[in-house]
Amino acid sequence: MDEQDRNELEAEFQAFASRLAEPTAKPFHNVLLVRTALTTIPLLAAGLPSPEEGPRANLFFLSHLRSLLGQCCYIQDPDALPIFPSITMANAFLNEHSPDVSVWLSNSGEASILIDHSARQLATQSATPEPTDIIERHLSNFSFQTCMRELHRLQMELAHLPDDPSLLFYQRLGGSFDLASWTKKLSHSCWSFWRTWYQGFLEGEPLDWELQRQVALIEDPVWNASPEAVAAEIERIRAEFDAPPTSKESFPKHEPKSVSHLFKNRVIASATLQGLAAQVTQSIERFHAETGANALPEALEPLAALPALLLAVNSTIQDAPSDRTIASETEDQLRAEIGRLNAKVAQLENELQKASISKPSVFSDAFKKQLGTSLGDWKLYAALCTGLWFVSGDAEGTQRRLENISHYRDMIFGDVSSPSKAVPARTPVSAESTLEI
Repeated sequence: MDEQDRNELEAEFQAFASRLAEPTAKPFHNVLLVRTALTTIPLLAAGLPSPEEGPRANLFFLSHLRSLLGQCCYIQDPDALPIFPSITMANAFLNEHSPDVSVWLSNSGEASILIDHSARQLATQSATPEPTDIIERHLSNFSFQTCMRELHRLQMELAHLPDDPSLLFYQRLGGSFDLASWTKKLSHSCWSFWRTWYQGFLEGEPLDWELQRQVALIEDPVWNASPEAVAAEIERIRAEFDAPPTSKESFPKHEPKSVSHLFKNRVIASATLQGLAAQVTQSIERFHAETGANALPEALEPLAALPALLLAVNSTIQDAPSDRTIASETEDQLRAEIGRLNAKVAQLENELQKASISKPSVFSDAFKKQLGTSLGDWKLYAALCTGLWFVSGDAEGTQRRLENISHYRDMIFGDVSSPSKAVPARTPVSAESTLEI
């Protein structure tokens, strides 16, 4: 690298450091480090032997994947504390075996240091060393062209930050390393899950987070055995995860004692349920359109299930005969459908409660303002609480739950979306406007 290149690179690093130090960028330090670490996976895989040729190297590479998987899960859900032991064990393996396998994996030492630093910062929330220093040390091992490409990628991400750090995973991940050689090196069936997992980040469409969490929580003896052992356990997890339920789950404590009012007033009930399902759906669609995010914020995820549950209740009401006595089996079915609906509403209550007391807030001010016109809109929750109260027949606990939901919404979004407190002025009726009959 000549002097001109060094000067240009130094100026680029200074610009990057300045942008990273801005208050709006600070909440994104950890996710930017993890995403930078993710870009090293093709580089590490480039020197990977076949599973038969290099067992230690493959376990070493697998530990990189395990650590990064855990780190991504933690950023997506900071309350997922059981994830940390998995990250810690993966990084301990990396630190122990790094010198032994460097002959196989090019630049493995620097990649391991980067992954170790990102994990430590997640665990301690420490600002030392500075993220800029970590990234500069990492990139200093590469050519001028590679450094500039990586800095440009980071600058682009900093220029288009979402309102929540975890939403950065839903942006495509660019990188400077050869993806073609990476896929060839990971052609063995034991890497099948990891190819799909990594491709999800490249395309900004991560795998289901609950599936990722279950993989991250695989026990240590399996991780330490072989990539094949981990692959077999992942297949078992995926089979359970993807299996259709043998029967619908029931929630007796959330079921109403009586549903007769819904059969007697089925026209009103149907209009209420269908209208509410449509309103929730429209709010979700508006959120996606306005934010560009593929997934709902975790605190509001229960909303995604409500339209289908509302329509299931409606179908049961509409399918019941109107010209004869309702069978007890039909009443039991409707109670079960409402129980499933109320259970999801209870989950929404819990998530909103956690979000309302979280310090710092799980939503930035700008993100709350966006949500105020969709998933945080007071009109959505007014309709939701009114409709659910009617459907449940004011069952025990329902009224308090709906009051809580309204209260937690006000705590989170009240400053960006609230009904007007002003009383509309009455318009005097003039003589000219009086109707003559």
